Amino acid sequence: MGAILEFRRRGKAEVALIDLDTLEDWLEAGDPEYIESIKQSRAQAERGETVPFEDVYREVMGTNG
Repeated sequence: MGAILEFRRRGKAEVALIDLDTLEDWLEAGDPEYIESIKQSRAQAERGETVPFEDVYREVMGTNG
């Protein structure tokens, strides 16, 4: 299992930060469709089927440059 950081306030656990592999393992146990989408996304990335960050940013922000 990967790293898990626990953040406490006044001695009470409030938030945890876990590495992505651990999260995916936990999700896999509960939602096989989600894990399949992760596998497909990784395969697309390996094939170079990606979109440059700048293009995504422009689309999300609604800017041209």
